[in-house]
Amino acid sequence: MVDLSSILDAYLRRESEPPKPDVFHASELAYCLRQSYLRRVEPREWPSSKLRIFQSGNLVHELVRRVLSEADDMGVTLVDYERPFEFIFEDFSIRGRMDDLVWIRTGGDKELVPIEVKSVGAPFRLDQLAEPTPEHVCQLTVYLRAARVQRGIIWYLERSYLTDKWFWVSYSKKLFDLLVDRARTLYGYLLRRELPPAESQLIRPWECAHCLYRATHCNDG
Repeated sequence: MVDLSSILDAYLRRESEPPKPDVFHASELAYCLRQSYLRRVEPREWPSSKLRIFQSGNLVHELVRRVLSEADDMGVTLVDYERPFEFIFEDFSIRGRMDDLVWIRTGGDKELVPIEVKSVGAPFRLDQLAEPTPEHVCQLTVYLRAARVQRGIIWYLERSYLTDKWFWVSYSKKLFDLLVDRARTLYGYLLRRELPPAESQLIRPWECAHCLYRATHCNDG
């Protein structure tokens, strides 16, 4: 008998690949080094529930792209989307893809602006969000450096009802350099095959709750 749920899960698993040991993604640099390390030396499959959430986020991104492509008469022109970039350092690189790149027109002026779209769901509360999360600011900072612009937008959309909130974020060279140092530190741990500290146990316990390695590698505090 045909199982449509299994067909969906099989498709989503094919779209998921473990990261390379010498390539770091802009989206991971602010998160726990131990998890990033283990995803490279001991790759595991995401559960189907998590893969489905990832895919629902992709659907939100596609909607935003259509919205921006038809917003020229409202002062926004979509220039590009999923634009890849790469920063190459000594023995490793940092890569990413900018969600959307737009021209925003104000009067006679126009500004090139990267927009980072974040689809969110429970327990994320947009009504209580006064500023973008530090992790998302870190990710956009790398995109701002890649686009060579001074500010961009983080746009949050809730998946169920499409309620939204957005924030301007300014580029910080200090923060960008810190993220490069984190990538270099992670690469050092990988070369030495040394387990990094479990950073999120103290500062981001919510990240631990969703970690694939919590039960087997994070009992040392």
